Amino acid sequence: MNMLAKNLFALAGSIAVGISFVGTAEALTFNNSTGLTNPAQTITFDEIALPNNTNVTDQYSSLGVEFAPNLVFEIVRTPTTNFTGNHLKNFFPVTNPFSINFTDPVNSAAFAFINNASTSTFTALLDGSIVESFSSPSVFVPNNFFGFTDIVFDEIQIDVGGGGNYMRLDNIQFTVASTPEPSSIFGLLVTGSIVTGTALKKKRST
Repeated sequence: MNMLAKNLFALAGSIAVGISFVGTAEALTFNNSTGLTNPAQTITFDEIALPNNTNVTDQYSSLGVEFAPNLVFEIVRTPTTNFTGNHLKNFFPVTNPFSINFTDPVNSAAFAFINNASTSTFTALLDGSIVESFSSPSVFVPNNFFGFTDIVFDEIQIDVGGGGNYMRLDNIQFTVASTPEPSSIFGLLVTGSIVTGTALKKKRST
């Protein structure tokens, strides 16, 4: 995506944040057993088969994701909760933290994630700036989908906790954000100005 489109996303996000101070919903971070309700796309890592233990960076860019510094492809193991077929791991050697980079900004994303019992931190970023972050216990349990909705971001950085910092990851779900039209940006600017002005007037009158 070109810089103009990304700048429009960033501007729209900034305006939305400004408006949220007077009462709109906040971004949702979650940890559940199913992930997103209606993702536009799910990557299972069975779409493109790679040799076992291949370093994975941009091999899935045509499907909308890349990984940095890299993860490692692992051929089917014994199935576990929300893990079926091929998946990725961050060892050996251990890569921690690592990032899932989306080739276009998204407004929701989730993935199945397991590691040694501990707390891991999940951070959504847009153009390198933090949009939202949360920490959560992460372990072999039914509720092993982690993600974000209702924000615009193009990267999720994962700092893996637990002994050895080992993890496995599967079933990345996401929905690409629509590019804001210039007219929509203008409308947001006008709305933001009106809301901000109204809030200031109310404050002065009290």
